[in-house]
This record gives sequence, structure tokens and C-alpha cells, in this order.
Amino acid sequence: MKIFLFAVFVSFLGLEFSLTAHARVGENRGTIEGRILQREIGVKLEGDRAAHQRNRAPYHRYLSIPREDGRSFYEMGEVVVYFKTDEPTDDRVRAPSGNRINEGWTLHVFYVGNQSMLEYYNRHGGNLSEFERNAILGLHRDSSGWRELEEEEEPEESAFGYNFERNDGAMRARVGSSGMMIFTSSLDRSVYERRKAEREFRRSEERQAAPVSVRGF
Repeated sequence: MKIFLFAVFVSFLGLEFSLTAHARVGENRGTIEGRILQREIGVKLEGDRAAHQRNRAPYHRYLSIPREDGRSFYEMGEVVVYFKTDEPTDDRVRAPSGNRINEGWTLHVFYVGNQSMLEYYNRHGGNLSEFERNAILGLHRDSSGWRELEEEEEPEESAFGYNFERNDGAMRARVGSSGMMIFTSSLDRSVYERRKAEREFRRSEERQAAPVSVRGF
């Protein structure tokens, strides 16, 4: 049974955004790449650089969880990592050399069926400001809005964890000091259920192994 969340509405009064009328999560890959892969804005990271960023991201261990068919959530689709500058430049943007990124952004997008289901915005070279956070949430507000969970509020069961929820319940966001992750509630619930099943299976194995393990003490 769903646990209904009662939280304060997040007010964006006084802030103006240049937004499309629809959310970024849920868009297709061509639309997303049409924006970020402009020559003066961003590039796609490839190979070891992309893998290094994925392996350090907060979604990594959850998307590695196996589903009922034994394949991981990663195998449902593809995670693509992009690098974006702080500001558009006059020259073509180049990927950072090495794995260390000193400034700018990385955007991680989990595409399933060529459609975005999770996006992770990682700020490099400084903390995520309140205004950047609000702007990114605004990009994903669709025709709804966002509310922030109060500190004492217990969120619905979740794999990724979240502290913001869209008012229509379709999206959740996990906001930290240097980045934020926005994802569909349906993906979060699916990963949670598989994580729960995996833990229960592991506990069952440990329970069966315990008598043999301690024999002879």
C-alpha cells in the first residue's frame, strides 16, 4: 500500500527559467543530444573515461542489481555520460584529459528503449548552488511542480533514496552537495523490489549455511 507523503511545496517565486513545456527525463535520446552535443556546449565521454564516471555515480550499485531474469538493470538499456561546460565557448568543447574533471558538469543518462528514465547531474569544481538545483528541478517540472520532504518525514520505500518528489508522483529527485539525480518513480520502485528480493534470498542462504558454519564450536 502506498505511503502518502505530506510535504511542503517548494516555491520558485522570483526565479525565471527558459524551459520547454515537458520534462527532460522521459525525452528521447535524439532530443537530449540535440541540446547538449552542440559544439560549444558539450561532448559525449567514451571508453574508460565514461566507465570511471559511471562507477563512481550513486546509481551504479543499484542498476547493477539483477532482475528476475538474472540480467542487471543496466542491461535493460544504456548509460551514456556527457561532459558540459559551465558556459558556452567560442571553440568546440573537448573532453577533459584523464579521469579527473576540474570544472564543468557531467550528465549521466540511463536510456531504456531510447528514452531517459534516470539522469544524474554532477557538478565538478564546486558545490551545487541552490539556484542551479532549482533550475534543474524546474527543467523537470512538466505541468506539475516539486515538493521537498521535511526532515522528519519518512519517504516511500525507495532504492535510490530521495528528498524531493514531483507533485504528480511521477518523478523523484535525490539532491546532494555536488550533484542531483532525477528518476522515474516506477524505476525506483522496480529496483527497490529487486533489491529487497535479493536481500531476502541472501538471508535465506545464510540461514541455511549457519548450522554447518558453526559446527564444532
